Amino acid sequence: MSKNIGKIISQLTDLEFRQMQHYVQIVGWLKGIFEHCDHDKDKFCAIMKINPKIFNRYISGNYNYKIIDLVRIENARYEFYQEELKKAVKIELKPTEINNSPK
Repeated sequence: MSKNIGKIISQLTDLEFRQMQHYVQIVGWLKGIFEHCDHDKDKFCAIMKINPKIFNRYISGNYNYKIIDLVRIENARYEFYQEELKKAVKIELKPTEINNSPK
């Protein structure tokens, strides 16, 4: 397999290689979002605002992503990241002198 990948990569121009890197990264992000959606295709499509008919093309990288798609991907990633942080980190605010001072 790595021999085949090496052959493909060696035939790419610098521009094509860079574009492929971006697509691989985007697909990785999309698969992470799909995983966070518990592999629920309808939930994923609602978050990404795509028609379920294009789901397979969209999540596999066989899609011409627009800027709005990238914005939605980043937004979903940050929202899910914040959810995970809230679960993992319990912050307890303690009163300070300023908050407890008489008025």
